[in-house]
Amino acid sequence: MKKKATHLLKTRYLLAVGLFLSFVFVVFFVSAAMVNIIQSTVTILPFPAPINLTATAVSDSKINLSWDVSPDAVAYKLYRDDVFIATAVTNSYPDTGLTANTTYTYKVSAVNEFGGYSEQSDPASATTLGGVVPPPGDRIPPVISNVRAINITDISAVITWDTNENATSIVEYGLTTSYEIGSGSSGELVLSHSIPLSGLTPDTEYHFHVLSRDGAGNLAASGDYVFRTLKLPTAFMNLRAVPEKRLPKTGNNSTILRVRVFESGTDNLLADKTVTTDLNGYGSSIELEGLTAPQVCDFLLKGYSHLDYRKNNITVDSAGTLIDFSEDYTKFLKAGDVNGASGDNYVNGLDLSVLANHIYSDDYRSDLNQDQIVNGLEFGIAVTNLYKWGDF
Repeated sequence: MKKKATHLLKTRYLLAVGLFLSFVFVVFFVSAAMVNIIQSTVTILPFPAPINLTATAVSDSKINLSWDVSPDAVAYKLYRDDVFIATAVTNSYPDTGLTANTTYTYKVSAVNEFGGYSEQSDPASATTLGGVVPPPGDRIPPVISNVRAINITDISAVITWDTNENATSIVEYGLTTSYEIGSGSSGELVLSHSIPLSGLTPDTEYHFHVLSRDGAGNLAASGDYVFRTLKLPTAFMNLRAVPEKRLPKTGNNSTILRVRVFESGTDNLLADKTVTTDLNGYGSSIELEGLTAPQVCDFLLKGYSHLDYRKNNITVDSAGTLIDFSEDYTKFLKAGDVNGASGDNYVNGLDLSVLANHIYSDDYRSDLNQDQIVNGLEFGIAVTNLYKWGDF
């Protein structure tokens, strides 16, 4: 009986150990499978493959690659003839150390912040220069002269030069003399050369040099040159506003106005200006320092005794956009807000009381029609606008 009990205990023990080991195995297997699934998900997380890959041969041992920036990409994997060669952090790459007169095919894949990567791009191919043996008697390269950067804007420039014989056109450029950004080229044999550069950064200095190869294969290269792109154009505004709602109307529309400029749809103040309008409600052109053109803005207008008036979603440009608050004289900036140091953006009995305290004075703020005296005309204007709020 005792042996039977002992055997039963051993059996239960072995069964428990077996169940425990089975549980550990299942947990380990499931965990490993989940890790593989997560890793696979991260690795193949789909997002767009790079597009517009181009390959340009610039010498007998160098091909420049460029492509469009991919959304969500933090780096790019580059493949030459289906073999990984490098990782780039920008949308361009100079592939060097190549063999002359050889065709190479490239693809690029985008990498996101999680380590996932896109499908490879469509291929792009280029053939390195060289392999041309100049015939006897023609081993002299072209002579390069008159290298210039012209038509410079904030984002583009044109590089021009001359050669003494027909030759190809190549420009390499960058922020340093490594010319790491890229190149532009033309295989046409010409005497006057012109290569446009685009996609540049405003107010930035660029290094460049030019190369030309004649029909016999002789290559000439210039020294280093430098140009700087222009700053972004500054926005200007022109103002037109008919300030006071008068009863009766006096014909004197001149007044000092405060104009605040906001980033469209926000309370982010971009500029705060003061302007004096002329008798027809026009103000002088105002430079909005720090605002590049074109720019979409909201405008808030207020005179000394006026209610706020806002106009939204107006595009200002470098030519001087007209901001017309008068709306063809059918709507005026409403006057009468004279209570308090800067008004409360509301015309009510408190404003009438302030006008009464300044009756027959020349108080500038209470002089709503700007005729150098506070009298019954001011009360008429204020009563007309009684209980009006700003942004009317």
